[in-house]
Amino acid sequence: MAIINSKLISFIKTTSSAAAKKDDFTQLTLSDLRELSIPKISEEEQKPFITLVDQILAAKKADPSIDTTAWEREIDALVYQLYGLTPDEIAIVEGG
Repeated sequence: MAIINSKLISFIKTTSSAAAKKDDFTQLTLSDLRELSIPKISEEEQKPFITLVDQILAAKKADPSIDTTAWEREIDALVYQLYGLTPDEIAIVEGG
């Protein structure tokens, strides 16, 4: 869930998918999601992602209007590291 909702995946799919751009609001199809390449990592390496997602879900359950941007940025940083993005590539995604 963390990877699929990351800024990187959103950037990749909304810039490369015609279906994602067809309306005012970008959207991904089930087919788009099936094409994602998600690296296999150990359970230990998954823990930071799981912890952050659990924190976001718990916070949103307690208060749907709570700002979870800081946790979302942490997830994005983990995803960038997982995919081995360079600072220049991160700047493109962040600016995109």
